[in-house]
Amino acid sequence: MSALRVPLEPRHCQLLGLVGSLVLASGGASAGALPIREALALRADRAATGLVGVYFGLVLLIAAWMLLGRTVRGAEPPSRRTLLATFGLWAAPLLVAPPLFSRDVYSYLAQGAMVDAHMDVYVHGPAHLGGPLPDEIPAVWQHTPTPYGPVFLAFASAVTDPSRPDGAFGIAGLRLVALLGVGLMVLCLPRLARHCGADERAALWLGVLNPLVLLHLVAGAHNDAVMLGLLGAGLVVAVGVSGGARGVGDGGVARGGEWGGVARGLGGSGVARVVGGVARVLGSVARGLGGVARTFGSSARVLGVNGEARKGGSRVPGTTTERATPTYALLGTATYPLVGAVLITLAALVKAPAALGLVAVAVLWCRRLDGRGQRVLATALTAATAGATTVVTTALTGTGYGWIAALRTPASPENWSLTNLLGRLTGHLLSGTGLAGYALPLWHTLGMLGTGTVVLLVWRRRHTLGTVHSLGLCLLAVAVLGPAIRPWYVLWGLFLIAAAAPQGRGRGVLTIASGVLALATLPSGFAADARQLALATLGGVLAVAVLTCTHLAARSWRSPSGPDDDRGNGNGNGRNRTRNPFAGRTA
Repeated sequence: MSALRVPLEPRHCQLLGLVGSLVLASGGASAGALPIREALALRADRAATGLVGVYFGLVLLIAAWMLLGRTVRGAEPPSRRTLLATFGLWAAPLLVAPPLFSRDVYSYLAQGAMVDAHMDVYVHGPAHLGGPLPDEIPAVWQHTPTPYGPVFLAFASAVTDPSRPDGAFGIAGLRLVALLGVGLMVLCLPRLARHCGADERAALWLGVLNPLVLLHLVAGAHNDAVMLGLLGAGLVVAVGVSGGARGVGDGGVARGGEWGGVARGLGGSGVARVVGGVARVLGSVARGLGGVARTFGSSARVLGVNGEARKGGSRVPGTTTERATPTYALLGTATYPLVGAVLITLAALVKAPAALGLVAVAVLWCRRLDGRGQRVLATALTAATAGATTVVTTALTGTGYGWIAALRTPASPENWSLTNLLGRLTGHLLSGTGLAGYALPLWHTLGMLGTGTVVLLVWRRRHTLGTVHSLGLCLLAVAVLGPAIRPWYVLWGLFLIAAAAPQGRGRGVLTIASGVLALATLPSGFAADARQLALATLGGVLAVAVLTCTHLAARSWRSPSGPDDDRGNGNGNGRNRTRNPFAGRTA
């Protein structure tokens, strides 16, 4: 542990991470998820050098993040502003690099182009589009229908430019959409942490500055950023957190004209106008809900807690308003939960796992209510709001309800997942017995049962864990035990756990897992061969060597020059004295 006692300052971590990000982005220019034509035109030695550079920079970036975590947990942690500035420094080089660590961005563009061409993306895969764009997508996904909901397809359609076959404009647009999602995450995470009693700076460090966010949401432009941003916004509104987060009833959330302007800025296509229309409708609905809830809330405050009307400050029992009081009290608390339900439903219409957040909204609302009848009605209103939002959004985007049947898309045996791995191993062991074909379905079923068990156990401890923490654990279980997993799927649960979990072993496990998973995929987005693994390992080893030499040099500079110095000068300060590099020298 003594090797880790060199004093650290946030600016040192900022500089180390910036160097790592710059080297990573530079290497990505030749080793990233380039268009196939560009990748084939590259010389082999340049691509190899780029791959070494990517992993050299990546290890530096991970090390900077880990070291910054030490300062966050230290006696003088950096301010929130410093952490956000650090995120901006580290993210900036990745924004000008080609897509990294995944080729999903090309799938998004193809799906957006299919929507523009009025093709059914829930029946046909990107190969049905024709042209050069489907060639950029790995073969396993070229004939696979999309599992994404109408909200994300509207965004993908809005930023797709059919006149630009290279996809450069679309990639920039999708990065902008992902950055909007990350921006919502940055805004919501400290507020959720404040609500849960967690350290806001520790939450930002784990949930936003995480290498998985930088690599996959910023550099990779994954739509998980939009899902998490909307999910976080919905939870913030549902809990009614103050500190700059104003609810719809106060005019602080989602004005239709403002959202319409944002959507129009994304592009000039018809679907962009549809997105603006969705936003304007939802903004109008939200303002209406706020006005109705304020009206009922004012009425509820006039009524007594036991259903007795008040007159001049005194209770008047036996009035005709007694039976209406529970409904008035319920609607008086409805503003934030219902708007939160709208936002979380929109998140689920990007990617389905966010729908679990609706349960959290209902739980948060029910905690404010008295009586079983009110709680049942609140749950029903949450479900009805989600259903109405789904119907309105689907009607305005015009993509239909095929996404419901397409939710089985991730269950492909070609996907990465724990259940697929165990299923293939079991099938190999059972080959020749006639039972190998049952292995994958069995493990998929066990995975679903395992997910259900975790959700049930977490639900039973929700009063101890808290609603936000419980939701994070459930989403993490869905990601790990589901039929498909990618490194960035861990962010589904990690984002909320970062906001709610207390300091302890759980955060440490997620920290280590984040560092390991950040190394798990190649920057090209393709599967690795032995040569590429060797080059990636070389880059990582070189980075570790540089970090080790730098650390030893820093320790040598700050350590005492000899054993006599340990005794100091009689005032006990010998160990803290910095060695004079000119000591013992004469002119």
